[in-house]
Amino acid sequence: MSSDLSRLVDMSKDDVIVNSITSVDGTAVTAKTLTANNAAPSSVTTTTTTLTAAILLTGYIVNSAASAVTMTTDTAANIVAALNSNYPGSGARVGDTIYFEVINGGSSSGAITVGGGTGCTFDTNVATANKTVAINAAKTMILRVTNATPGSEAVTLYM
Repeated sequence: MSSDLSRLVDMSKDDVIVNSITSVDGTAVTAKTLTANNAAPSSVTTTTTTLTAAILLTGYIVNSAASAVTMTTDTAANIVAALNSNYPGSGARVGDTIYFEVINGGSSSGAITVGGGTGCTFDTNVATANKTVAINAAKTMILRVTNATPGSEAVTLYM
């Protein structure tokens, strides 16, 4: 009896398992996903924070500062380097994305304002007002690699 090796999942990294696929005609859409082996969420308590590539790759950033917070992403070069080291077979490629959630659990006043590090720019469609996360709110953010060439790394941030 032989095993069907095409259906195995390597759970040593962050894998996503999909229970069903959207049908060709768009009906009967049932999808359940499981992301396995995620790191614990990063906790931020300071008012000025650099979201390092390692923090971004956890997928969740929880803020508990009691006042306004400024978070700046890591540089595009560091983000691409982190993707290269975490996925050595393929490395970072144009179009690779990192999804992460910023959760503002601050207890009194102050929104989180997010900025891009060197080589990391917001998409032109992201309005200034949308670059903040209000108290007791969360936003999903996406970093998309737009240039993975060493020395010219670039990343676009969507919110």
